[in-house]
Amino acid sequence: MNSETKRYSKAISVLKSADNAGWILTLIEKTSAGLQLGGYVTVSDAAKLSSEIEKLSGSKFNPDEDTTLVCVGADTTQTVFFAFKAPLVEGAKLTAIIHAQAETLLPMALSQAAFTWRMVKQGSDTQDGCLAVVRKNYYQELYNLIPGRVESILPDAAGLVKGWASVFESTTEKCALIQIRKHSCILAVSEAEKLVRAAAVDVEDLSLTTVVAHDLTTVLATMELPKSTPVYVTGEEEFAAGLCRELAQEGRPVQRWKLSDNKISALGIRDKLTEIRNRPETIGLAVAALDEQGPAYDFIRLPRTEEIENAVVDKKGLIRSLAVAAVFVVLLLGGIYWTSARQLESIEQALAAEYHGTTGQAILARQQMRDRISKARPDMLEMLSTIGSCMDKDMLLDSISFKKGQPVRIAAKARSFEQVNAFHKKLQEQTCFKDVKLISPTLDERRSRVQFTITLAYRNFNR
Repeated sequence: MNSETKRYSKAISVLKSADNAGWILTLIEKTSAGLQLGGYVTVSDAAKLSSEIEKLSGSKFNPDEDTTLVCVGADTTQTVFFAFKAPLVEGAKLTAIIHAQAETLLPMALSQAAFTWRMVKQGSDTQDGCLAVVRKNYYQELYNLIPGRVESILPDAAGLVKGWASVFESTTEKCALIQIRKHSCILAVSEAEKLVRAAAVDVEDLSLTTVVAHDLTTVLATMELPKSTPVYVTGEEEFAAGLCRELAQEGRPVQRWKLSDNKISALGIRDKLTEIRNRPETIGLAVAALDEQGPAYDFIRLPRTEEIENAVVDKKGLIRSLAVAAVFVVLLLGGIYWTSARQLESIEQALAAEYHGTTGQAILARQQMRDRISKARPDMLEMLSTIGSCMDKDMLLDSISFKKGQPVRIAAKARSFEQVNAFHKKLQEQTCFKDVKLISPTLDERRSRVQFTITLAYRNFNR
């Protein structure tokens, strides 16, 4: 019985604790009364995860008969979302187009990434989707966390949305959920109580409410969410209140998350209410994993593409150019039927045919140019994550600027010259960086901070 046909009656979510010192395990069970909490424990030692999962599920693991699904949460700060468009095709055709889109959109080789997707909206001739991407080594780390047991990996933002829908007063309309964490704010877009896309905004200092609100407003605008989109905020009380004020001043309809007494009673979570209120994604991951229609953005159980599931019809945007569909069809034929000599002639004719002033040949030429540009892009995830891993938590990064053929330039602040030198040394030890130079560190006596600039060469990007 494989994971696609197996029917699960229980799900155990595994999520890193807020202090990264252990894991939280949450068991959700299907009962005649609906979904209910069956267990909630914390584990400090990764070696004990398997035994604790067996205790929660109530039986030894049997891969052929076990109906308890183990789902691990991927940190949203390690996950990147990319919006894309596709023609109204299904099955293998849609999968082929999605993989082609991923090759163009991802700032890394497909072999270095793990990705999944969700189709979220359709018009008359195109449909909108979104890719969720993590680095392959991070995916492998999550997959190997409980050897032989992990059958689902979801972004914890998917659990955040389901946790909100399961425990708090919620709406099926499109909205933005903001969760304040220790060092970041998670912004998740929800529609029909499912994750559409998400982003993480760094929080260096909980007193910098205005700065964080500005960053969140920028992300909301990047996601093309109108100002009328409702925003719901949860997290540390004082910071959340300040964030609500700042976003309200920007003209956003914003309010705090409100617990639903009826939902709390139905789930049976009153004895763990404080923990779940602070980390709703713990229970939400398990609820999302049990979704009979399939969870949003599962990196292991990839979406079925035989049909467009849970798509929202955009009646206001029904009219699209016929050329768009024609281009996709031409590209699709070229990718799927290239080995057929009889159909190759049809493809050549289609490529030469003119659609509203352009041809498939012209489109392919432009696509090849985009591919070349894409391959010349730096691996931004690697570069930024490597720089971040070299920084102490209390260092402040002001900017990172980069331009093809020029050194990467980092402007930052540290508490001391010793901290600056340590950062400089760590960067020099990274194999992807060369010619790391420290430029004019200066002490700002008024703020007791050292301002400095570092330039470096990143792989071949500076050539």
